[in-house]
Amino acid sequence: MVLLAALACTVDYAMEEIYPFAPSAPPSGPVDVAAPAVEGDEDGDPRTVELLAPGEDTDIDLAFNIWFQEGDWGETDTLCMFELAFYERNQEPMDESSGGGQVVEYPTQAGTCAYTSFSGEDQAMDEPTMMATRTAGDVVYLDGPDRTWELELFEDSWSGQSVYKLQDCTYDTFPFGQLLTLDVPGGEEAGALDAFVLEDVIAVGPAIHLDSPSNQQGDDNVLDWDQDDDMKVGWHFGQDAPEVDGDPLDGQIYLMIRNQDADTMALYESLACMPDRDERFFLGNDELHQLLANASVDEDLYSIAFQIDTWYTGPRFESPWGGETEVRSVFTTGGLLNLYE
Repeated sequence: MVLLAALACTVDYAMEEIYPFAPSAPPSGPVDVAAPAVEGDEDGDPRTVELLAPGEDTDIDLAFNIWFQEGDWGETDTLCMFELAFYERNQEPMDESSGGGQVVEYPTQAGTCAYTSFSGEDQAMDEPTMMATRTAGDVVYLDGPDRTWELELFEDSWSGQSVYKLQDCTYDTFPFGQLLTLDVPGGEEAGALDAFVLEDVIAVGPAIHLDSPSNQQGDDNVLDWDQDDDMKVGWHFGQDAPEVDGDPLDGQIYLMIRNQDADTMALYESLACMPDRDERFFLGNDELHQLLANASVDEDLYSIAFQIDTWYTGPRFESPWGGETEVRSVFTTGGLLNLYE
């Protein structure tokens, strides 16, 4: 992995490949390991499940894409996605061409930020695409403590992809804060997967909502911000995190700023910050002065995508086909910022 360019805000950094203009971590996918962990491994044993009908195919795995995004400074739900795909292990679960992969530098010390500079080349803005061709019936079920959600099979005749999706996905229908059991009835058609159940393996985090800064300037949903002004960032969660084995699901949270060309959306630079307090972060003007800014409030050369990104990783578990997997859910909130001198 190559670092394009970086200026230091703190001494230690963690780096991760991301999809530009998306959350600061890729959507969920499988953990690629050669075999399940065994007793005594330093990483611990994976969670095991009792299967109704394991099936005989050992070249299959599963991947989830769980992603909810607020935009326009919390005023609009801009993305709602809960998908499941079954794929053969010689395939990639995600079509990475949709992201254009950039490397963003992250701080490892709470209360600090890390700056990264990019080439400014045009970047794709498509959503990541699940790569899958195997099916297990027309519908699969997500069983929670109080209700059941259905993921319906969507087959694209042009691409040949088969993905299970939460239909009519909205804030009110999304299973925030739930620990879910995956119940797959199986299919009868040739090549369909057998029935199986994975109990309490999908831990979905809570929604995040932005409190400050907020935009009350008009209809363009762009917040003007003087580069000399400090910024007090605040947020709250819409639900409690689910408990896994008696402990609340632990999430990661970053404040992410991506500075883009206002016309082409080419990515110039990023600033990633790790909060050191619950539900608030102080972003000083010294950090903002690292970024390219418009010469005046009326100039629109640069446009900043301002986000708070959270992602939650559930317990590791063994799939019906012997692979080891974990499910990640990603939640973001934010808006567009006009940073000016």
